[in-house]
Amino acid sequence: MTYQNDHDDIVARVKAETDIVRLIGEHVSLRKSGANFMGLCPFHGEKTPSFYVYPGNGSFYCFGCGKSGDAITFVQEYQHVDFPTALKDLATRCHIALPEKKLSAKEQRERDLREAMIRLNTKVADIFRKQLVSPAAAAARNYLDTRGVSETMRERFAIGCAPPGWDFLGERLSGQERALALQLGLLAQNEKGRIYDRFRDRIMFPIFDGKGRICGFGGRIIQGDGKPKYLNSPESLIFNKSHLLLGFFQHQQAIRKSRRAVLVEGNFDLVSLARHGCAEVVAPLGTALTREQLRLLKPMVKEIIVFFDGDAAGLKAALRATPLFLAEEMTGRVAILPDGHDPDSFVREQGQAATLNLLERAAPLPEFFLDQLIARHGLGLDGKRLILAELKQLIEAATSPLYRRLMVGHFAGRLGIDAQDIEASCGRVPTSRPHSPPQPPDIFPPDSQPEAEFIEEAPLQDTNAPTPATPVLSAEQRRVASFLLLHPWSFPALREVGVRDCLGVCVSDELFRALETLLVQRPNATAEDLLTMLPQGAERAMTVEILAQGGRHFLGDPQGELEDILLWLRERRLRETSLRLLAEIRKAREVGNQSLVREFLKQKQEVDREISDLA
Repeated sequence: MTYQNDHDDIVARVKAETDIVRLIGEHVSLRKSGANFMGLCPFHGEKTPSFYVYPGNGSFYCFGCGKSGDAITFVQEYQHVDFPTALKDLATRCHIALPEKKLSAKEQRERDLREAMIRLNTKVADIFRKQLVSPAAAAARNYLDTRGVSETMRERFAIGCAPPGWDFLGERLSGQERALALQLGLLAQNEKGRIYDRFRDRIMFPIFDGKGRICGFGGRIIQGDGKPKYLNSPESLIFNKSHLLLGFFQHQQAIRKSRRAVLVEGNFDLVSLARHGCAEVVAPLGTALTREQLRLLKPMVKEIIVFFDGDAAGLKAALRATPLFLAEEMTGRVAILPDGHDPDSFVREQGQAATLNLLERAAPLPEFFLDQLIARHGLGLDGKRLILAELKQLIEAATSPLYRRLMVGHFAGRLGIDAQDIEASCGRVPTSRPHSPPQPPDIFPPDSQPEAEFIEEAPLQDTNAPTPATPVLSAEQRRVASFLLLHPWSFPALREVGVRDCLGVCVSDELFRALETLLVQRPNATAEDLLTMLPQGAERAMTVEILAQGGRHFLGDPQGELEDILLWLRERRLRETSLRLLAEIRKAREVGNQSLVREFLKQKQEVDREISDLA
């Protein structure tokens, strides 16, 4: 058997032997919902559960954010690891031995080099840590004392120091290690060929990846006005600073637990906040925030609070970060520090309570962006012209058409400008997200992918014609609509329990008429049949969108899923009836009609009893 066949068999076995309900239930509070389970999505903030787990085929799907996959995908997304790591974790959980892939000579050399680099970085970090506690490092320890860095924090971040002098590190490495240290930038070589230490007279922070491997170092000058104040390792095979965050390894569990991250600029900002109880803090590595760094945090958080210095540079950095949050469709807020303060000085002077209060009052990033523009340009004619020019980049960064429309409408109200004029000035909404992350492995059965066929067979459309606006659906409505569109044969049963009332606010009768006509002709109609019945317009656009994006991940057993949705629709209708009767009771009380009050109370009690029986 080839490695690939063996590997595929192992992947299938790991999926089959993993209890996905138990796996996800360790991180998400799940409750039974028909044949399946539901809970609050761990990948985006929500108050109403829209995250479903399907034990029948070991999959999950969120109707709110669209995340979907199998047990391996869940571990990848939740723990932010790659496919091999997730597979290995689950295989270990199931006591399954993984086959070893035979590497090419080039692949083996690269893996060996990476491992050797990690080992050397680990050794160097240990050298720097031992140096920090040596008698010669009194100045470094005094500096850390003045910055309030406790012994606990020194251990948490593996802080060390590089002493003054040119050959401290080089003298402690073998010849082979020195050659590798040159590749890592731990050592440097001048024009005359002399090799010397890159990091000298600096407090040293090892930089870890998410798995706890030391990829590089950051050093802060200890004495004098040495330049640069902060110095990072150069780019290497194992170090890419735009993909790493200081404190991410140490704080990822706290970030997952709190569902938020606090983003600061400086190493000592991070250490001070952590020492004062804010354990969900991370910092970019002396550079502007990047989308890759946001993506590290995205699976773990509901929001990120930008907590930069209150000076002009800090405000500029916060403004520069705003479009990145919109491009990644993440919620960002910004906490404004008083003049003259950075997070380190503020938390040390004002304490934990004041700092947490400041973070809680953080303003939404788009609002902050607009407020800064208004403060800078004013709301006169020329001011609005300048504001619109700068808002354009912010609005165009929002890849979600719905969010873009919401932003435009909100900004239009603040500025007193017609929303359509703002939208027109920003150009057409992009149809796909740039630089989108790779899709998870396809877990839809190969013999049941109708959408790939009927989307290709749809009539050609004029690419210059305006795109029909698709109805905006809640997560539960999207679940119902997805099932209905994938299984048109279910319409009669769903109609009986109020599917038209459920979707009617967002969907016109065009879809329901098409379904009724179709089922008269073909009682066992498919989704492909339905698409051929719908004319161009909002309903067809919605159908294509759901089938193309959500439908392929709708993996529940059709009959069990139908029963679950029928139950939900019945309960929904009963709850609406209960609320209507409550309103009638209040009206009857207002006019003093006690007999009517008693009648409505009796009806409401019967309805509430039915709701209780369904629960």
